[in-house]
Amino acid sequence: MDYDQVRRNIYNRYLPGKILGGFLVVAGLLFAMVALLTSTIIGILVGLLLLWVAVKVLVATSRSEDADHAVFSKFEQRTFDWYCKTYPDNLRSGRIFCWHCGSGRISTRAIHQGTYHREHECTQCGKTLYYSPEQND
Repeated sequence: MDYDQVRRNIYNRYLPGKILGGFLVVAGLLFAMVALLTSTIIGILVGLLLLWVAVKVLVATSRSEDADHAVFSKFEQRTFDWYCKTYPDNLRSGRIFCWHCGSGRISTRAIHQGTYHREHECTQCGKTLYYSPEQND
């Protein structure tokens, strides 16, 4: 899976929250405007409450989406090539060694959670070394 597809998946995951937030904004504004025209305090308060809920939904959706993009950005940046450039002394005889403890015992595990990446970590100290995209064989 390519990076553009993962970005689309992240966007689509939060689309319902954005639609709900937009709907609540429109409903709150309409409710408040009708209440103003009819001079009902309870209607105005309900309209304002709907607007407050809409803002909460939109802010929470935006923060979650930003956090997902930040995590995914880490996968794009911390690659095998990045590791070799950042820690050139830890690549010897075609083998990778941990930047933290120097161990050559590196394990790989699938991260899942819609990231389609694997994490390469040191089995001795547990430090994450780099990430690689899952390969479709």
